[in-house]
Amino acid sequence: AIERALGGLRTTLLVPDETLSRVTRWLNRRHTGLHVRLQVAGGASGQVRFRPRGFLPKLQWRRHPYRDWLKGHLARFDLDCVADTAELDRTPFSMTCQGLIQREAGRFDKQDQYPVDDRRHWQLGFSNRTRLALLREQGRQLAGRIQEQSRLRDQAREAMNALGGRQGQWERLGRFRWEGIDLPRWRGRAEQLQQDIEALARAGGELAAAERRWQEAKSHQQACQQTLDGLGQQLGAKGSELDKARQNRQVAARQAEGDLEEPVSRRLERRVGQLRAGDLPRAEGLRDHHGGEIDRQRQRQQEHYQQAGRRAVAIMARFRQGWPAVAADWGSDLDALGDYLHFLERLHQEGLPELVERFRERLNRHTTQSLARIRNRIDTEREDIQDRIETINGVLARTEFRAGSYLRLGVRSQVYAHVRDFNRRLGRVLAEADSDDHEGRFARLQEVITTLDKASQVDSARTLESLRLLDARYQLSFLAEELDSRDGTVRDVLHSSSGKSGGEKESFAGTIVAASLAYVLTPDGCQQPVYSTVFLDEAFSNTAEAVSRRVLRVFRELKIHVNLITPFKNLNLARESARSLLIAERDPHRHESRLCELTWEELDRQMEAAESRRAKTQAAALGIQFES
Repeated sequence: AIERALGGLRTTLLVPDETLSRVTRWLNRRHTGLHVRLQVAGGASGQVRFRPRGFLPKLQWRRHPYRDWLKGHLARFDLDCVADTAELDRTPFSMTCQGLIQREAGRFDKQDQYPVDDRRHWQLGFSNRTRLALLREQGRQLAGRIQEQSRLRDQAREAMNALGGRQGQWERLGRFRWEGIDLPRWRGRAEQLQQDIEALARAGGELAAAERRWQEAKSHQQACQQTLDGLGQQLGAKGSELDKARQNRQVAARQAEGDLEEPVSRRLERRVGQLRAGDLPRAEGLRDHHGGEIDRQRQRQQEHYQQAGRRAVAIMARFRQGWPAVAADWGSDLDALGDYLHFLERLHQEGLPELVERFRERLNRHTTQSLARIRNRIDTEREDIQDRIETINGVLARTEFRAGSYLRLGVRSQVYAHVRDFNRRLGRVLAEADSDDHEGRFARLQEVITTLDKASQVDSARTLESLRLLDARYQLSFLAEELDSRDGTVRDVLHSSSGKSGGEKESFAGTIVAASLAYVLTPDGCQQPVYSTVFLDEAFSNTAEAVSRRVLRVFRELKIHVNLITPFKNLNLARESARSLLIAERDPHRHESRLCELTWEELDRQMEAAESRRAKTQAAALGIQFES
């Protein structure tokens, strides 16, 4: 009933004021085959109050910029909803749910061309899926009825054809006369004629000669007739040629009467050239040749036009996906191209493409600088690692690894496939810094940034693949060469301590630990550690003293302040490396610990006193007395 009350309003197209002229111009130029209604839509009209019993409050209103305006526009057509005709009769501007409407008092209206609940004629709603399903079902029913009617039509046509055949037979039978089918009469006549011919043949002489002359005349007459027919055919062909020539002359005259536009005339003259009177016999061939060439060019242009149309449709589809709020009411076919071009023209007027180009150039430039800094940082870190290792090698050359040899640390670059590919793409982007192909360069730049973004994510930044890509240390492998102290020849190359004896392993491990500490504790630009205090907890408890002394000498040469935490048995080793000592003692019975700070001199005196007391005790046990 609401559908009927709205009438033509439900199929009215709302058009913004700024696009009205373009819409009306488009609509005026085309035959749509539809009843098209347009209504200019304005802005919001403020709060709208509906009739309390009207049908407008029963509708669901979709969110839209013109929703409030549409409410105000339709409020003038609202009708009160009444339960029965008794209330309808006394209520102007009301309607029943069966579709009977009273406008002003005393004027009733009901459009009963179709049932009120026939959803196929409903127009309201946010989607047409239900109506399409109903129309498809109706189409299937109509197709079935058409099929049935076609079958009945074919049967009727077959019956009609049979009746027509029988009617024709009766008509032909009615045209016969008795004289034509009187067989005994005509058979007797044929026998009489045959007897006459035989009598004439028996007579001979002049009759045979006359028959021969008649046969010759007949043959001559047939030959003349054939010649006449041939001449008639030739005359007809010549007449056809003459008619065709007259037609061509008339067409040429009509074409010559029209004045070509100057650009068209110049282009035809360049293509065909200046024609003379002698070119008339081959004018048709020239026309066919150049016409065919023009048709081929037109076909190529048509194909180019179609390709351009497909590209334009693809561009419009991508724009609709990227900017649905802007292009929500626009189509995606070539008929909607004017909307997109108008929007593009407005963007050009506002200077957006220039800003995009400037933004792209700045983005490329700054991103290129950032990538160059990343690459330079990695290269600088690799060079810094090599420089610092060379500084440590200078110290290791003054220390002894084993008798008559010292260690030298070395660095080798490791080549990984994903690192090599990233460096290649990064180098290409940096090499195209001044390229005019902004789109291609931006695409390659995006690949590099995507790789960096993936490698710097929180969940993947600590993976070995990411570390090898961004950390120069993971792009290098380290080794140690044992060199002869006298001539510098290489005795051995050590990648690890595997395969070595216990003493060699301890010496190698201690030297590498010292070198690693010196590397970590030495700031950039310095030759030795600044904060250099380290604690070695029982580092040499089970190590030979000779090896321990060599390792501690390396620590001393590297300017590392060593604090040894070691059992009392290694006191002699600590004496050579420490200037003072702290003795930690523990009372197992009382569960107490205490520290005692001593110098080596105080320790020596206490040890001498303890040794003296022990000697006196032993002597007293043997009955020996000492004089003071």
